[in-house]
Amino acid sequence: MFKSNQLSKVFILLTFCVSLLFAVQSGKVAPKFKVRDLKGKVVKSEDIYANAPSVIFFWHSCGCCNISKEQNDVFNKVYETYKDKGINIVGIALDGKRKAAQVKKAVKVNKMVYTSVIDNNNKIKNMFKPTALPATYIISKGGKVLSVLNGFKPGDNDKISKILELVFKKL
Repeated sequence: MFKSNQLSKVFILLTFCVSLLFAVQSGKVAPKFKVRDLKGKVVKSEDIYANAPSVIFFWHSCGCCNISKEQNDVFNKVYETYKDKGINIVGIALDGKRKAAQVKKAVKVNKMVYTSVIDNNNKIKNMFKPTALPATYIISKGGKVLSVLNGFKPGDNDKISKILELVFKKL
């Protein structure tokens, strides 16, 4: 028979496996959403996906999965490289309205040159269902998910840069 501790571990594993089934994955159509950026401008996914490949990533400003300097540097570099070709990069903070000042400070301190929004009530997060944070979604022109990176590991910056380089060469 299973002991209580073993049952808890089995339950957690099953919950994780089920969440993977419903998470947005490569090859799927990216969810549609509408949100205001930190300046109050409406940001619609249809506009983001319409004209060029895009990067959507989820993060917290709390420090546990705060965007790292290395990760932010690659997003800034990618944005500067491809902005004339229409790339959209949207950083989605999962901190809610109560921590808006903290998010705005993180955006300023990290010199984020791309669009930043706060996902109040985790509505957008619940559509994408990332399995770890930070989570990065590379999306094609038209809205198909090309790549998903859950968590942030050494080498992810190179992956992001290489994928986008290939995508933009095909345009």
